[in-house]
Amino acid sequence: MTLENTIQYKVDFDALDEQMANLNIDSDTSDIVFKTIKDQISDPNTEREDFLIQTFNKTFEIEGPQTIFTIGPNDKIDSSLNIESVTPTDKPELNKISDKANHQISPRTLYYLFRKIPTRIEDTMEIRISVLGNVDAGKSTILGVLTRNILDNGRGSARSAVFRHKHEIDSGRTSSIGMEIMGFDKESSEVITGDQNRTLPWPEIASRSSKIVAFHDLAGHEKYLRTTVFGLTGGLPEAVMLVVGANAGMIGMAKEHLGLTLALKLPVFIVVTKVDMCPANVLEATIKQLFKLLKSNGCRKVPLYIKSTKDVIEAATLHSGSDRTCPVFLVSNVSGNGLDLLRNYINFYPQSNKYNRNKPAIMEIRESYSVPFVGTVVSGVVWQGSVHSGDQFWIGPNEFGQFTTTVIKSIHNNRSPVSVSFAGQSASFALKKVARKDVRKGLVLISKGTDVNEEMPKAYYCFEADVLILYHSTTIDLKYQAVLHCRAIRQTARIVSICDQEDTLRTGDRAKVVFRFLVRPEYLTVGSKIIFREGRTKGVGKITRLLSPEEEREIMKHNISQKNK
Repeated sequence: MTLENTIQYKVDFDALDEQMANLNIDSDTSDIVFKTIKDQISDPNTEREDFLIQTFNKTFEIEGPQTIFTIGPNDKIDSSLNIESVTPTDKPELNKISDKANHQISPRTLYYLFRKIPTRIEDTMEIRISVLGNVDAGKSTILGVLTRNILDNGRGSARSAVFRHKHEIDSGRTSSIGMEIMGFDKESSEVITGDQNRTLPWPEIASRSSKIVAFHDLAGHEKYLRTTVFGLTGGLPEAVMLVVGANAGMIGMAKEHLGLTLALKLPVFIVVTKVDMCPANVLEATIKQLFKLLKSNGCRKVPLYIKSTKDVIEAATLHSGSDRTCPVFLVSNVSGNGLDLLRNYINFYPQSNKYNRNKPAIMEIRESYSVPFVGTVVSGVVWQGSVHSGDQFWIGPNEFGQFTTTVIKSIHNNRSPVSVSFAGQSASFALKKVARKDVRKGLVLISKGTDVNEEMPKAYYCFEADVLILYHSTTIDLKYQAVLHCRAIRQTARIVSICDQEDTLRTGDRAKVVFRFLVRPEYLTVGSKIIFREGRTKGVGKITRLLSPEEEREIMKHNISQKNK
C-alpha cells in the first residue's frame, strides 16, 4: 500500500468523546462504538458493519462527508493489522493511511481517513481552493503539476496545460480566472489522472472520484487585481493556497493577496516553490522572512513547517478548525520534492460545514453563456438549499430592482449532467425564457415557492457596514467613491454617512459606514463581507444592516441639514 493510499473516512479517536457528546451518545454507548470499530477492523461482521454505518452517518451529518480516526496505543489495537477496503459503494470506505506512513508517525498509532463514497456525481464531496501569489511565483505551474500528475521541465510545460488564452501561453502570465479540478479515486484515494498522451475529461474524473478539489487560478499581476478580487470573493473558496517563489520571497502582490485573505478570514496555507533552483542561503532567508511575517501583529498566524505525514495530518485537522494555523510546504515542480505531502494535505482537507441544504435555495451568478440549441446558461456556487431540474426560481435584480421568474431546464456539475445540485457545490443551470442580454454577474437565483401571492425578493441601494481602512494616502470623506466587491457583485458605491467618526477616515480606522450603489440595486444579505478599492486605497468590512428607501431618504435629509449649518 502506497503513501497515497489514504483511507476514505476519518474519525478522530482523540476527539471521539466530543463527537459522542454532539451525537448525544452516553459514555457506555461510546465504549461500544470504540469496541465495535476495533472488532470490525480485525474481524469484519455484517451486524457490526450496519451499526458503524448508522453511527458514521450521524457523524457525517454533523462534521461533513469526511473525518479522520486515530487508534492510539491506549486503544490496544495491534498495529500490524492489515486493513481491507469496504467494497460496497453505499458504505464508508476504510483504508489504513499506510504502514509506512503510520510507522513514520508512530509505530503504535494507526490513522484512518473515512470519507462517504458517493453513489451519484451530485453527491461527490467538493471543496474550492483559490490560488494566489505574486507574478512569476509558479501558480499555474503547480496547478498543472497537481492536476495532471506530471512534472514540469523547468521551461513552463506544466503551466501551458492550464492556460485559457493564447496570449497567456505567449507571455507565461495568467490574466483571467482559470479553473482546474483534481479528483481522488473512490478505491485508493489516489489522484485520478490520464496518461502522457491523454488528459481526462471532467465528467470522467467526476464519475470516478470520492472527492473533487476545484482550483481557481487567479492572476498575480497588479493590473489584473480587479479580476483577482472578483475570483476571491465570488468563488466562495474554502481555503487559499498562497504560492511564494523561494528565490523571490514575499514581494509585490504576495503581501497584498495575503492581506486580502486575512481580511476575508479565509484559511490559508503557503506553498514555497522553486526550491530546486534556489541556493540554500536564499531559501533560508525566504523561510525566515515568511515566518516573521506570519507571526507579526498584522497576521498573528502560527506557521507549521510540513516535513512528514504526521505534520500533514495535524495540519489538516488543526487548519480546518482554527484560523490561527498556517501550514507551509516546500516543493519543487521539477524534481517533485514535497509534492506528495501537498497532495496528501489537499486530500485530507475537510469540507466546510457552513452550508445548509434545508433552507430555500440561493445561487449567485458568476458567469453566463449563450449555448446553441440550449439557450441561456448561468454558473456559480449554490449558497444554500438544493436545486432540482424543473424548479421555479426568481432571477434578478434588474436595473429597477425587480425580479422575474424562470425555470431550471437542466443542471450540469463538473460538466456532467445531474438532476440536483446541493449547497456548497459549483453548478451550471440552463434557464427557461431568459435572454442572455438580461443576465449579468451578481444576479441571484432564489427559490420560488408555490404560493401565487409570494412576495418578491428585495434589492437594496443602501446598506450599513463595519469597515476597516487598510490603506489610504490621505483622508476619506463623505461622497468618497470606490469599487465595491461583495461576493460576485462588483459596482461603484459612494459613502453617504460615517457614523462613528468626524466624517473622515484614515489608514487603520474602523467605523460604521453607510454605502450607496451608484448604478443599480443589488441583492444583499447581512453578514456578507465586502472589499472596496480605488487606486491604491483598499478597505474591508462586513454588512450589518440593509436600509430601506425611507431610511435612505432620512440620511440624505440629515446630510443636507448638516451641510446648511
